[in-house]
Amino acid sequence: MEVAAHRSSAFRIAGVSSYRGGVTFERIIREHRPGCVCIGAASEMSKLRKSASELGFRLYGGDDGLCDMICECPADTVVNAIVGMAGLRPALISLETGKNLVMANKESIVAAGDLLKRTAKANRVSIIPADSEHSAIFQCLQGRSAAEIAGITLTASGGPFLNRKNLRSVTPKQALAHPLWKMGPKVSIDSATMMNKGFEIIEASKLFDIAPDRISVVIHKECIIHSLVELTDGSMIAQLAAPDMRLPVAYAMNYPNRIQAPGVNALSLKEINSLTFEAPDERKYPCLELARLSMKIGGVAPAVLCAADEVAVGAFLKTEISFENIYRVLEGTLSSLDASLKADPGDIENITAADREARKKARNQIRKMRA
Repeated sequence: MEVAAHRSSAFRIAGVSSYRGGVTFERIIREHRPGCVCIGAASEMSKLRKSASELGFRLYGGDDGLCDMICECPADTVVNAIVGMAGLRPALISLETGKNLVMANKESIVAAGDLLKRTAKANRVSIIPADSEHSAIFQCLQGRSAAEIAGITLTASGGPFLNRKNLRSVTPKQALAHPLWKMGPKVSIDSATMMNKGFEIIEASKLFDIAPDRISVVIHKECIIHSLVELTDGSMIAQLAAPDMRLPVAYAMNYPNRIQAPGVNALSLKEINSLTFEAPDERKYPCLELARLSMKIGGVAPAVLCAADEVAVGAFLKTEISFENIYRVLEGTLSSLDASLKADPGDIENITAADREARKKARNQIRKMRA
């Protein structure tokens, strides 16, 4: 919203959505005056009806209402920042209705990347990543052929527990305290387990058609280099910038042109004392290997991992399971669905069925852990 307000001559907000609404959402509506507004929670509908009458916007409600709004709203581009698998249907609808998709919802790419890319191609629209790492890769790949690309390196901050050895007594409050990035609860916990980086390996593989074994991860706690592309001659191309999400969002919204992102200053190399890199401890962060395993299994296995992670993270935030048991729920769910994991991931019905079954299995495991 800050990027759009900064370049009001270039961008007009045609529609906005929120699950719970609230003061910030109502302020956004009044400042940007969208013609379409969607609220997810039914309990919040009545609060917005008065505003709809006063400001003249069309009000939509629920998951179906969001998809209706995407279809009917006169937008060229949809920015999808919904958390989790709830973002898949809106992403697919956006592409089917001929709208470019700025994607900050990684779970949809992880679970259904092939389907989304095929839909984008059929409707001659683009999927442009807004996450800092995939934006960096996307920028580094511009003008380069697939034959030039030897591999991709994703950088990771290491999260709040980079220098902590024992993770047994981790609390939700501690796991939510990311040292650099301000993120929502689900993404913050995924960063702490490094499942977020595991999902990013899958996402990079699907978005850029790179085999998972050519994608590596390094801990780069300064968060200045946002990712790197290795070329076949041994060169590495990196994208460097201050750790500020307004920059990749501005790039994605205005692609293929660049604009000045609001509040983002040019990086001063003279003020950077050092850039450090280290390999992640995969014994400490086993979710990285679990992500690679899901890609090796193929089929709907990545979708199963996404669904199980949503359930496990939710249980941890409610203190129903320990931090270390997040991994155990994911691993147990993946291993319990061996027979159905090979289903075609390009079929939305298969993905939906896998998601539903994975959530059921994950909840069963959590109940056993609490018994």
